[in-house]
Amino acid sequence: MKILLRTFFILIITTFIQSCRNSLTDDDQSTADGVAPNSTVNLVWDSNVTSDPSPVATPTLRWTTVSTDFIDGYEVALGSSPGLTDIVGWQASDNYNSHIFDSVPMVDCQRVYATVRSIDITGFPIQVLNEGSGLIRDISPPVFGTEIDVTADDAIFNEGPTTTWIPTVDNCSTVRYEYAIGTSPGGSDVFPFTDIGNVSSYRVIAGQDGASAALEFQVGVQYFSTVRVYDEAGLYSEQRHPTYGPWYYGFDPRDLPNMVAWLNPFEHTTIIDENGRNATDGLFTGNIDQVNDISGSPNVHNFQDLSQRPIFDIPQNAIDMSGGNMCLAPNNHADLNLATVNQRNLTVVFETGGNTGATQIVYEEGGNVRGMNVYISNNRIYCGFYNLPEDGDGSQPFVSVNTPASPNTRYVVTWVFDYTNYTGPSGPDGTLKCYVNGSQIGTTQYSTSLLYAHSGNIGLGCKNNTSFYHTGVSSGNGDYFQGQILELMLFNDPPDEDTITNIHQFEAGKWGF
Repeated sequence: MKILLRTFFILIITTFIQSCRNSLTDDDQSTADGVAPNSTVNLVWDSNVTSDPSPVATPTLRWTTVSTDFIDGYEVALGSSPGLTDIVGWQASDNYNSHIFDSVPMVDCQRVYATVRSIDITGFPIQVLNEGSGLIRDISPPVFGTEIDVTADDAIFNEGPTTTWIPTVDNCSTVRYEYAIGTSPGGSDVFPFTDIGNVSSYRVIAGQDGASAALEFQVGVQYFSTVRVYDEAGLYSEQRHPTYGPWYYGFDPRDLPNMVAWLNPFEHTTIIDENGRNATDGLFTGNIDQVNDISGSPNVHNFQDLSQRPIFDIPQNAIDMSGGNMCLAPNNHADLNLATVNQRNLTVVFETGGNTGATQIVYEEGGNVRGMNVYISNNRIYCGFYNLPEDGDGSQPFVSVNTPASPNTRYVVTWVFDYTNYTGPSGPDGTLKCYVNGSQIGTTQYSTSLLYAHSGNIGLGCKNNTSFYHTGVSSGNGDYFQGQILELMLFNDPPDEDTITNIHQFEAGKWGF
């Protein structure tokens, strides 16, 4: 009797449900978004992307069960587009609100879409819900095709330069970019890595996008921009701007006319050891075999070691010549010393060692009859010039100016020869001015002569064969500098006073003095 009653009760319930279902229209059975009342919502994957190199996955699908009235269970399926079941056909779910698929075949960048349906106690599917974003497998990071470009040169005191790049190609899809600014390559100490969306240009502005309202760029400081691109899997690649190098606010030496050489050890990729590795390489020996010129001049003037190799002081970004008979020199060239010129502008930044009494060359070009130099002797810094032979416009004896030098102290020296007013042997004289740490030293000196071709060698940190001092000619190699060379810039153009001020402010900000 009990069995008959139970069977009769189930028959009545089933007949009632079927009757209700037959009486409903399609609009009654589901809402406009395809979700039946009192059924299932919020169908999502635990993660929409996998970077697992395995070609099969075991993803977890979850949904929210609103009500289980008259629900006997759920079925799930996978397809190549929403609503299809061509990858995994209908199968019973693990439970009422989640399912872990076993060994789902995954093809890189091909999306897999899930569908779930609720089954009533009669075995009839009463509602189907499709998951629209899909599950994707992405195992390869995006690839930056080109370097980022910071040459817009529009930085102001509280806004960085407009930075642009060609949109990145990813094997699946690019999701977003991050941007940062630091005082070293790849650094983020000025502006941290920040999500800037899926864009191809960006400019940091104080007070926006997380940038401090107090953000302010400083003259003379080297800044490096870095862009990262991310895909859906969270994989990323990073692009800096090694070819252009750092950017500067307010003043960039590369904007000055007729720069013919620039040694900037702050850029570690320009420091090369005896094995051809630069200072960013983990196998870099620490020795300096060559310093590469970054002036952008049509003619490249790299400086090579001539005797004992200098040491690269990485923390100080400096060429350390304090350990012995160390010297760097370029090949002779018309840009530098093999042509007659009516101007020469050299700027050298250095730090003295503990002994400033001994005579030691910081920079010299020329030999025993013509040339220019910056040297230390008897605790003083000298700027010297000479053109002794009579070349038709008079002989110019050695002239110099000097100022006190202190041990273990940083200096920026600019030595300017300007005879652009030359009109001939009977015309006005040219001028010679030396500036140390922002101020002209001594009085303006004068030259009756142009600086004629002087094939005597060039020496950075040494006397390369022969030079001339206030005490007279000095022959042979020697007078090695016993400190650190920080920077050297050579121009065939005489700067005005404002430019010299900019150069010295730039170097003071860059080197911290």
